[in-house]
Amino acid sequence: MTRGDLVAADPHAVDRGAGPRSSSAMKEHRPTTKSSLVLGVALVGASVAVGTALPALGPSTPNVIKLHAVLTARGELPPQEVKWPSAKGVFEATIDRAKQTITWRLTFSGASSHVFAAHIHGGGRHTESQRSTLLLELCGDPGVSGTAHRCVSGVHATYGQEDGLYPDTIRQILKAGFVNIHTRKNSDGEARGQLVIVK
Repeated sequence: MTRGDLVAADPHAVDRGAGPRSSSAMKEHRPTTKSSLVLGVALVGASVAVGTALPALGPSTPNVIKLHAVLTARGELPPQEVKWPSAKGVFEATIDRAKQTITWRLTFSGASSHVFAAHIHGGGRHTESQRSTLLLELCGDPGVSGTAHRCVSGVHATYGQEDGLYPDTIRQILKAGFVNIHTRKNSDGEARGQLVIVK
């Protein structure tokens, strides 16, 4: 089954061709069943030097840009509904502006419960997750996400325009993007990290 088949087969799946949208629009798709599942996959990190800000787009902006985010429980805004300080993760990505693609990998550990979705949002460091713009779905459960990838630590993929990555999406990601994971105990977000450029 292709990703397109998955979306077409599920009337509750999110339309990935609709472009950036408010994160509040995702609330109707959230699972409400509580789970005691704790994800114990070890965090896979990388020792990289990172900058303090993403580049402004211009004639000198490189076509290939590498990004990195460290997700922490403390970084989630607003704070977690169910306090779970052990939740953490690492997101690494390469954006190819010429090919209009993003190749990414997400690892996480210490989650309070089942991770049902992960996204790239726009809006900046001080924007609450549910008030931000949902730029790109990374992974999620069927019926919650339009992707074909479930959220397990180490999930990775390459996305393009057919997955909702448009030129404006790339601009917004580079301007003020952040990544977070959503769990059944903390459906608004459990761990979050701001995207920075890898030097």
